[in-house]
Amino acid sequence: MLKLLISALIFIQAAAYADDVCLGKSVGEENFCAQSPRSWQCPAGTTAFHKKSCISPKELSSYILSLTNNEVIEERHYQNTSSETTALSLIARLRNEELRDREVGEFLAVDMFDESKIIMGVPKKYVQKIIDGGFKNLHQLGHSQGVEEAKERSQMEDLMIGVRLEKAYGQSRNKHLINSIRPKYAFLQPTERSRRYLPSNSIISQYGGVFFVFKDSVKRRSTFTVDDSLCYSCISEHRRIDTYSFSKQLTVDDLKRDRRGDTVFLETQIWGELSIDDVEYALVNCPKLHDRTNNEAFEQTTWLEIQKMKFLGRFDVYKCVPREDPLTKFIYRLDRGEKL
Repeated sequence: MLKLLISALIFIQAAAYADDVCLGKSVGEENFCAQSPRSWQCPAGTTAFHKKSCISPKELSSYILSLTNNEVIEERHYQNTSSETTALSLIARLRNEELRDREVGEFLAVDMFDESKIIMGVPKKYVQKIIDGGFKNLHQLGHSQGVEEAKERSQMEDLMIGVRLEKAYGQSRNKHLINSIRPKYAFLQPTERSRRYLPSNSIISQYGGVFFVFKDSVKRRSTFTVDDSLCYSCISEHRRIDTYSFSKQLTVDDLKRDRRGDTVFLETQIWGELSIDDVEYALVNCPKLHDRTNNEAFEQTTWLEIQKMKFLGRFDVYKCVPREDPLTKFIYRLDRGEKL
């Protein structure tokens, strides 16, 4: 079994990466880049990093980086700093914490930056609003396709990121700025080759029938959890759920699920403002595979709606091709089919 696992991990390490850059170790850490497994191809004294992952110091707030755990962000910060800078700084701060922990060796590391895609499902009735005004979260909209307990959700978000975005939820005079920084939720889809040792998703139609696949650059200001992040016991115990940046080197054991159930997924949290310009492509019209109840029908999009989406959205649209797990009979991934 161990031999099989090692050979599988070697397969990931040997995969072709077209966007690597060789940086000195100290430079790589200063720039908060996600490490690539291909350091053996770099000159002596340098390490390979994913170029699209790098956050430069000039993009960051030194104030956010200096905050201690559970410290409240000052009100004046929001008045003088952009949403993107705050979001990137929160992730860089989390990355600093990860660097203080013992890193695993490259040999047994799972490259989550390169081995995954961030995907969000939305009802088609919201697509035009998203194109016009960007993606919004529960705190901005006042409603959600999932759990609608905004205060509890905000407490969990503060625990995930390690600092408090506001002293009391909804009471800040800058709450519209704070809410724009709070995360938008999606799921993380591993590549097919990495699926054997990552938790399997179970994708359902609850969140909508139009699936937006985001550019890898969005991972610079994103975190992920191995399950749904809304952990009520964590809130009551003020206990932090395991939240990772996409720069963290993870072992297979790190990615084991504690929760059991039918509908589980790798959850992604995208911090800061999120617009249609962050979308790489969209998937529509996922077919119903069969009549089993755990594969309910996805919302379908008309030809006219697709043309409008293509015209206004500045991204390509593809036919959705769902993949079914032969054991659970759940849809575990969504692939690109015909370009529409």
